[in-house]
Amino acid sequence: MLLEKENGPRRYAVIDRRWVGKDAGAILRAAGIPCDPATRLAVCEVDLDHPFLWTEMMMPVIGLARVRTVDDAIDFALEVEQGKPAHRVHALAQYREASRMARLCDCSIFVTERPERRRPRIRGEGVPPASPSRVRPAKA
Repeated sequence: MLLEKENGPRRYAVIDRRWVGKDAGAILRAAGIPCDPATRLAVCEVDLDHPFLWTEMMMPVIGLARVRTVDDAIDFALEVEQGKPAHRVHALAQYREASRMARLCDCSIFVTERPERRRPRIRGEGVPPASPSRVRPAKA
């Protein structure tokens, strides 16, 4: 429904431009999925070859796929981006993975956020690991 033409697995598809700019509720209802009219985002689990992962959808529909490890996720994310520079925002609990992703990405903005476990969070937001409140001057 959202794609006019598929070009095979792990390939960019042609989107149906009639759905660009439509809200998620309208898209879901047209697909026969009952939902609250105020629904802002449709998230669907897809396999690694699905066009929703390989295509810039320009609508509030996001495809998510599962992989085994964080290293597999980083490698797959870079493959899906197909060498196109972009900005990256992600949450990782380990600096090793964040450092690896930062080295491999060719992007203009790279933001990483580590979950903060010592303080309560507001709406799931954590404190960025290099925020001014957490930077301490070096001892002389």
